[in-house]
Amino acid sequence: MLTLKTKEGRLDFGPGGVVEGVAGWSVNDRPESVQLFLMWYTIGKGDEDAGIVEELALDVQSSQEEQSFKFTLPDRPYSFEGALIALQWAIELVTKDPDEVARIEIIVSPWVEKVVLPVGDYEKPIELSTDDD
Repeated sequence: MLTLKTKEGRLDFGPGGVVEGVAGWSVNDRPESVQLFLMWYTIGKGDEDAGIVEELALDVQSSQEEQSFKFTLPDRPYSFEGALIALQWAIELVTKDPDEVARIEIIVSPWVEKVVLPVGDYEKPIELSTDDD
C-alpha cells in the first residue's frame, strides 16, 4: 500500500508555494524503485494533456518506509474548472508495480481555490466594443 500526506493536510497553494509532506509504502517485497511526481493534467472534452513538473526518485531501503518530500510549485498554470475542460494538479507516488499508485490532488491558484470559468454560449461570436463607438 502506498500513502501520501501533505503537511497539515493542506491541499490548496498559491503559485510558487511550497508543498511539503510524507510519502510512504508498506508492501510485501522491497520495491525496486519508488518515484514521486508533481504533475498537472487536463480532463474534459477534446484532447487531454498532462505535464510532469518535477520528479523525485526516493531512496528505497526496505519494504516499509516513510520519507518526507518538498516541491516548489511553478507560477502557472492555475487549477481551473470550465464547462468543457478542467486543469488539475496532483502529487503521485508510484512503484514499478502498475497497481501501486497513490495520488493526492491539490489546487494551485493565486486565490487559493480553483478558478471556476463562467458558462457561456460558445456558439455565438463575442462582440467587443471600443470607446470609439
